[in-house]
Amino acid sequence: VPKGQLIGGLLGAFFVVVLVIVSPEIGVTATLISVIVGQLLIGSIIDHFGLFGGEKFPLDFKKGIALLLMLASIYIFQK
Repeated sequence: VPKGQLIGGLLGAFFVVVLVIVSPEIGVTATLISVIVGQLLIGSIIDHFGLFGGEKFPLDFKKGIALLLMLASIYIFQK
């Protein structure tokens, strides 16, 4: 197996460890919302630049506002 493919297992294990450590501190709901927002943010960046050979879908005003509102919801939820 190429070395580059092995990093997926290490990153997956790291992800699980981080979730186990963070969940008791900020709560399960905030943890899951943070994971979803992170995935949407990275997906928007990949779409905007057309990375990995994909079609470009520019990050427009509505998408930006939606991401900011989701980030704000995490902040408000914690307060």
